[in-house]
Amino acid sequence: ISSGIRRPKDMSSRGPLGNAEAKLTQALEVLVESEKERMERSRENGGELVRPIDVPGPLGELEATVSMMIEAEKQRVVDRQNNEGRLVRPKDATIKGPLGDAETKAVEKLNRLREEEFLRLRNMQRTMKENRPMEVNSESFWGLMEAFLVGLFQAVETIVIGLLSLLEVILSTAKRAREIADARYDERNALNKLESETKVESESKVESESIETKEPSKDEVTQKLESMYRSSSSQEGIIYEEDAFQ
Repeated sequence: ISSGIRRPKDMSSRGPLGNAEAKLTQALEVLVESEKERMERSRENGGELVRPIDVPGPLGELEATVSMMIEAEKQRVVDRQNNEGRLVRPKDATIKGPLGDAETKAVEKLNRLREEEFLRLRNMQRTMKENRPMEVNSESFWGLMEAFLVGLFQAVETIVIGLLSLLEVILSTAKRAREIADARYDERNALNKLESETKVESESKVESESIETKEPSKDEVTQKLESMYRSSSSQEGIIYEEDAFQ
């Protein structure tokens, strides 16, 4: 019989804690070995620092992952500039990187989950349809209750559809009446405008005719002056003849 505290990973049959402890212990051992190797290489290189990415181990993998993520994000910025400023998702970038891979896996899992849930819903609907109370035993309490509720919902749906159809007819009629009223209003405005233009033209024509009649031309003035001169000359001749006769 062993005494003392036994660690979960040392049990003959491990549980979740034992498996987690075993994985953590293994990762720490690998980390310690890689750091020892990195120190040895630094000593061999005269004290020059050796990056974790140059030595196999968890820290090297972490540094490589971060470097890849930075490069992918830089490329995603360039892709966004080439895409007229629109956001480019990590999975759609030219270089996916760790974020792109994680998003791709997440989208695939979500699509699979949606398909499974949709299939499960279809199965539930089929099961409920096959085992409906009004189909199995329509004379039972649940069968009568389901039949009543179904009839009530159908009646409400019919009323709503009828009201929506009536509202659509009313709106279309009102729209048509408004279009007719607008057309008549435009026609009346056009007629009034035409009448006003005709009236203005007639008034301007009458004014021009009156001006023409009031202001005689130069030839007419000359003719009138000549006729007046002739009449005065003839009267003077008559007077001279009468004086001579006397």
